Amino acid sequence: MVALLRDIAALWGIITLGDFGRTVPQWQAAVTVTVNRYALAASTLAADYYESERELADASGVFTPDLVDVPEEKSAASLRWATSDLWIPEQREPPPIEQRLAAAETKAAGAAEKLVADAARETIVEAVQADPEARGWVRQAALGACFFCKLMAIRGPVYKDADSAGRDANALFEGEGDFKFHDHCHCHAAPVFRGQSWSPRPEVREWKRIYDESTKDVTGGSAAMRNAFRRALADT
Repeated sequence: MVALLRDIAALWGIITLGDFGRTVPQWQAAVTVTVNRYALAASTLAADYYESERELADASGVFTPDLVDVPEEKSAASLRWATSDLWIPEQREPPPIEQRLAAAETKAAGAAEKLVADAARETIVEAVQADPEARGWVRQAALGACFFCKLMAIRGPVYKDADSAGRDANALFEGEGDFKFHDHCHCHAAPVFRGQSWSPRPEVREWKRIYDESTKDVTGGSAAMRNAFRRALADT
């Protein structure tokens, strides 16, 4: 992702102060081309990874994952969102333009990173859904992941479709998509095949211990349990 973020940063100079109406669409078009190029590479690498994992699992039959493109509408919506604060309604007192530009650049980098990472993650997810030898996929959360990502990670390889992946688990969770991968999220999806056992990493076992301990006496449903887990993680 370092190369992607470098290339996205280089394109930011297209946007010209005082000429947003003309230059922001030009910037969006250039970023879209860059994102699509990196997304294709990411999807290809993810497909290769899936096939390697399938071979290691000695899964039967032959299965070739489909490559995933970034939907044009999704890309356009993400980049519009990233630059939306450059235009401030007249009735509001706007922050300084330097502050708005810096915030938009940060949001744009996160949006571009997510679009590319989603291409890789969706390649795995869609392959798991289509492959009869796939048991499911597990969320591999980074050490610095947010509480919700950690919560999804401790569930193990239960994800096979959009509902089980967390589409309805928290509608207010930041970021688009059924599978709840947000901007600046470094989680990825790893397939698990029939006959394979799942052995969580030590940090995942620790998150599970914290979850079990923090929620054992909680009443009030899943929202209350999520909040208890979030507070417990913050205290560690």
